[in-house]
Amino acid sequence: MTASVDYIRNEPWTDLFQVSPSQFNVSCELEKEEFLQLNIINGCDGCIAWKLKTNRPGRYMVSPKQGVINGRQHQQCTVVLAKLKAMPDTSKPDKFLIQATKIDGDANKDDLSQLWKERESKHDKKRNIHAYQAVTIKCFLSVAKQSVSSDATKPSDSLNIIDNYVCESDHGSASKSVMNATVDSTAKSEAPSEAHSVALTAEPMQNYMDSIKSCDEKDSTASASNRTAVVTDTASKATSDNAAINITSSSAPTAAADSTYDAKTIEQWKRKALEYDELFQFTRKTLAQRDEL
Repeated sequence: MTASVDYIRNEPWTDLFQVSPSQFNVSCELEKEEFLQLNIINGCDGCIAWKLKTNRPGRYMVSPKQGVINGRQHQQCTVVLAKLKAMPDTSKPDKFLIQATKIDGDANKDDLSQLWKERESKHDKKRNIHAYQAVTIKCFLSVAKQSVSSDATKPSDSLNIIDNYVCESDHGSASKSVMNATVDSTAKSEAPSEAHSVALTAEPMQNYMDSIKSCDEKDSTASASNRTAVVTDTASKATSDNAAINITSSSAPTAAADSTYDAKTIEQWKRKALEYDELFQFTRKTLAQRDEL
């Protein structure tokens, strides 16, 4: 774009245009748009081309952001503050830069981008070459802190289940109880002649007692000298009185059978305990990721 108008001066331009208001003081809230009005007034008799830029392009939307204003006319510009998702840093104000340059009335007004490339390439303040006037408008934000509603902070049902599941794990979870039982039982199962102390839940304990009774009936004809093995089964905290149950078997084969049964049961509990612990770890990571978001 070419223009015959003299737009270069050795001194800064100060009378091409004025802007109203000279500063924005915006009180806003999170998740709520704000609309601002900016008035650009042509202060000379000739035409001027103008454009607006901001240091926060992702926060503000401007319409229009450039144009042409005839002599002594003005242009209304709308600035939209987008919805804020979080509290912004308000230690420094946001800024709008409005630039204007003189153009010929017959100039092509449809190619303003090329015009501004030409004017900005020639503008050099250090060499006292001024091709346009620039005015900076500051915008001070004051964001009100909203009280978070109960509905907004209420997690989903699935997350509630996970939270409760993890909380229970911190106060004696099933996996921890089973793991404690397996460690205790494994250490003592190596000596069949000694007492075995295993933490059992109600159902496995009943099965265990039934197995011992069956073995007693089968080995009722064995000699009394072989009936020396003693197995002590301690009920888990699931029982109301935490009583220790002492079961005396009648033969050495019974102790061997008990040891075999313990090994199978313990192996199953080990697998279950590992599965529960893996689930706990996954759940904790999921909740930690949710809290970071």
